[in-house]
Amino acid sequence: MSLARRFVGKLTFPLHVLSIDSKTSHFCHHHSIKFNCSPHRLPQYRLYASASSRELPEGSMSSKILKYKKWLSLGLFGLTLSIVAYRRRKKNDDDPRLPGARKLPRPLGRMKMITYKGFTIPEEVIPTVKALKDFQFREDDVVITSFPKTGVTWLQEIVWLIANDLNFDGALTSPLQERFPFLEWPLPGVPAISAMAERRFIKTHLPPTILFKPLEEGSPNSSEVKPKVISIIRNPKDTAISYFCFARMNKLIDFKDIFDDFLLFFLPGQVPYGPIAEHYIDVLRLQKQFGKEERKQSDQRVLIIQYEELHFHFQREIDKLCDFLGKPRLDAEKMKALQDHCSFRLMSVNRMVNYEHWDELGLRNLDEARFFRSGKVGDWQKYIDKQQNDALNKWIAADFGGIFEFKFGDESFVE
Repeated sequence: MSLARRFVGKLTFPLHVLSIDSKTSHFCHHHSIKFNCSPHRLPQYRLYASASSRELPEGSMSSKILKYKKWLSLGLFGLTLSIVAYRRRKKNDDDPRLPGARKLPRPLGRMKMITYKGFTIPEEVIPTVKALKDFQFREDDVVITSFPKTGVTWLQEIVWLIANDLNFDGALTSPLQERFPFLEWPLPGVPAISAMAERRFIKTHLPPTILFKPLEEGSPNSSEVKPKVISIIRNPKDTAISYFCFARMNKLIDFKDIFDDFLLFFLPGQVPYGPIAEHYIDVLRLQKQFGKEERKQSDQRVLIIQYEELHFHFQREIDKLCDFLGKPRLDAEKMKALQDHCSFRLMSVNRMVNYEHWDELGLRNLDEARFFRSGKVGDWQKYIDKQQNDALNKWIAADFGGIFEFKFGDESFVE
């Protein structure tokens, strides 16, 4: 039965305003409001106004009541249509593969995404999220969870070398994705990572809210199991530019539009693993849940590194990482060796870390930037104009609320 028929069937009209007309197949009001009905399902009526109603003086109480009834009926009908449309749209938006997930209406390039627990994730990551329900973290795991394009690859190489006593030979002969696997990537995959016997180094872009379940009792990821978690944050302007270039370079995303169009996705958080502000803040929540007040840094479970600080104060930040990982601080010679190995100049040509194999696999648009593109602080100023910068400043003030003190490089911005 149609919506209009169900709605009309519930209305009650006075007998003096209804007359049966077998020659018509619609309801006809004295204001020409029609509802088409199937002739074999319902009797065919024509709705007439009585003579007394036509002769009511304009502005009389009865005339006003009739007008109110008419507009009330129209309003109820419109409300019914809106509710039905909303329920159908919501049902279509729900993703049956992951309870609580909603499909986003527009993809980023060719990448389709969903929202889950307040974050945007690619549809391809759904199997990983579902597998986390049975994934068992260990106390000696080292997990890097960070928003994309914030210096994650740089931090991975540094952390692995510190934890493995500066094993440069191992780092130069084994690909980073094997030493420090990406949790969401199908290779090696969650089951293979789960079965690893040695100490595990795990990279992920999933925020802690999705990655861990520290408040759920009885979960394999309960608060009793606290791996070492490291996160790196970067100023949002450089991150936005780096993400834009990555989205154009990566064929899995294959974004073709200009930076202004990318901001329409980036600012509201409709990019993979966004919103960036919520991702950063989520790590702060995890730091509080896992405990930040331990006296010894080696007993702490969550460490946040700032990209710009690592760039400008390398030795100081390396000391923090050594303390956090329970390793002795490096002397001057070892510090220089680590800094040289992890410099942008050498990492960009090191096939173990520079993702050059993406070219061979056809995952990179060859006419776009390489995976290692710039690595500089303040590089955003080459790409962002005055109007875009003003919009970004307003967005940063609103979304980050002064929680983080970002360094944006040379602040002498020129229009």
